[in-house]
Amino acid sequence: MWEGRAEIEVSPSVFLNAHQALQRDLTVLLLRELSARRTQTVSILDAMAGTGIRAIRYAMEVPNVQVVANDLSPEATTLTRANVSTNGVAHLVSISEMDAVDVMWSHRHRFNVIDLDPFGSCATFLPSALATIAPGGLVCATDTDLQTLLGKTTHSHMQSYSQYGALPVSAAYSKELAIRIVLGNAATVARQARRSIRPILCTALEFFVRVHFQVLDEPHHCLEVPLAILHQCLRCAYFAVHSIGQKDGGADIAATCPICSSQLQIGGPFWSGPIHDENILKQALQHAGQLGSAAKLVESILDESADLFYYSLPQLFRPFKIVVPRLSVFRNALMSLNKTVHSTHLEATAFKTNATALEVYSVVAAWLRLYGLPDAIPVPPASVTFAMSSALQTDIEMSPPVKCTLEHVWRPPTRLQTEQHHEGSRIHVYEASADAINSALAETQANDFVVLHGNKYILPEPLRLPPNTSLHGSHSGVTLIGQVVVDAPNVSLFQLHIHFQVTDLEKRKHPLLITAKNAHVDCCHISCGRHASALACIGIADGASAKLNASEVVQGPQAGIFVGGKSQVEIHGCTIHNVSGCGVDIQGGSFCSIVDSRIANCRKSGVFAHAFAELEMRNCSVDANGMAGVEGAFTTQLLNILSRGKKGGLLVHSRGNVMEASGNVFTRNALAGVDVRGTGSSGKVFENHICNGRASGIYISDGATACIQGNIIVGNKRAGIESTVEQDFESCNTLDGNGVSLLM
Repeated sequence: MWEGRAEIEVSPSVFLNAHQALQRDLTVLLLRELSARRTQTVSILDAMAGTGIRAIRYAMEVPNVQVVANDLSPEATTLTRANVSTNGVAHLVSISEMDAVDVMWSHRHRFNVIDLDPFGSCATFLPSALATIAPGGLVCATDTDLQTLLGKTTHSHMQSYSQYGALPVSAAYSKELAIRIVLGNAATVARQARRSIRPILCTALEFFVRVHFQVLDEPHHCLEVPLAILHQCLRCAYFAVHSIGQKDGGADIAATCPICSSQLQIGGPFWSGPIHDENILKQALQHAGQLGSAAKLVESILDESADLFYYSLPQLFRPFKIVVPRLSVFRNALMSLNKTVHSTHLEATAFKTNATALEVYSVVAAWLRLYGLPDAIPVPPASVTFAMSSALQTDIEMSPPVKCTLEHVWRPPTRLQTEQHHEGSRIHVYEASADAINSALAETQANDFVVLHGNKYILPEPLRLPPNTSLHGSHSGVTLIGQVVVDAPNVSLFQLHIHFQVTDLEKRKHPLLITAKNAHVDCCHISCGRHASALACIGIADGASAKLNASEVVQGPQAGIFVGGKSQVEIHGCTIHNVSGCGVDIQGGSFCSIVDSRIANCRKSGVFAHAFAELEMRNCSVDANGMAGVEGAFTTQLLNILSRGKKGGLLVHSRGNVMEASGNVFTRNALAGVDVRGTGSSGKVFENHICNGRASGIYISDGATACIQGNIIVGNKRAGIESTVEQDFESCNTLDGNGVSLLM
């Protein structure tokens, strides 16, 4: 693979996150500026080098450097050595095979830059880096366990406190708080070594926090660390920050929320100083070169203010169930009160302001008054005028949409029943007991298959199949009640109903768990009881590969199918419906292909491909799901029908990419048929039919970009295409019968 100027060979046994290229670009940008400020060679330690991609890029793209690429894994150092040779930088990169902590202490005060990119938290390595780096050096550290720092569960609170000595809170600004918790821990640890930190560039993208800070030697009396705690309401968006170590720091601490009278949650302590160095970042932009995405991110960071934390506009108005004002409208209202308002690169629909929480809610109260809710919150409404009041854009007249009358019907393929080819023996089980199944499985040789003839088999323990075997139902009524685990390769399941019923188990399970290669599930029915202690109906994890064919998945408590841990899954001719979470939930760098399948009536998105997961869909029906039809980071959509999604048809955000969406039908969605939002998100939307939506056909917003050509967009209530970026959409798309053709 290529990244920057480097060509890297990868290996399954050596970790590399190819999706963190932007993070590596940012560090290259900063190191170029650091190198420009020094006359001497910059000495860099890549403490956990993996494939060597960081070390090699630093050597090739940053002038005047010497790099040590270290890793404890022999496989990693062997691969790094080969990659260093391939790229011709052996004179700039030396290889070390040591523990990361040991290599830092064995070269104390030698390195001007220490780069820490562990799997998980960086807290374990920060004390060594802070104590051993050369004075004035730069520590670059990654924490890939952002979910812990976001504080969404009780366990995450305990984990964050044990790692960083701080409590997170679940709030709109949790990403910024995560950054500040890491910095607060670093500053506290540095103080113990009689040092201080100065943050240069800190961000949180997808699932990781990345901090860059300078480490300075300071006299003991100058080591005052700017720390604070905060109080966050458990119901609304109110929060208050209280500095630690100031005489009046706790004078205004309220017992309950002044907005909704709910309890307040405590977060911190955290770093309350600046998290960027504006002067260095401005200088760094001069060295951007080909690092366009990194430069754009730095530019958006420079547009931010130093105000602590931010407000999410949708979360501000969520309790009131009314139309939310445009971000620009709300910003202008706050600015009319002589308050500063800035965007944040961490959240597309959020803003930073020097207004207090009560002042922000006074503008909320003014908006509520427009909607006949003057007493919804106990805050006097601000004297502001909204430039575009109740209809958001009163100066634009919306025509009644002319509905598309074409019939968009998805026709499922002919039911597929794969031919079963077996070279081994048949072992028949007529007794309806788990012991009978286990006895038969114990007798199997390679390529044998066990045929079940009973109706109901109760599995008191998880049923595990040996490698290279198959388990068949002789008729469609064969039911296994319990859990089936496929943790051996080359296992097939055919014509079985696997049902997980209500149990008293505290630990939740997947009724069907696949953790091995080359699993086949054909013509099966996987279901859960309504209150079963289950996760997804099917869990596929730990680098497994599986093919699901002509099967039905129903009533998963959290998801229909969960794919994680860099697994590879093909879903063909399946039906997934009536799930409490997502129909298909794809995480952890996994790949999922869904063909000729129907996903419907899920309470969340029909399909959700998280950051670093990849999704391909062809000729599928995604209908009547509680959130978006398809919500994805990296997705290809071909010839599908996405209909009646409550949060739209196709939703891409968080720097996601619609690699191609063509030949699809997006119809009768409650929000936009195609919605690409947020800085860094992009898409190619070609030759789709987008009709009869209750909002706009296509919505491009908050810094996202999209190539939109050859689409037929008709009968949408709001606009054919709504975009915050002005482009010539009309000449290359058919826009007819919408409220307005274009809205920019």
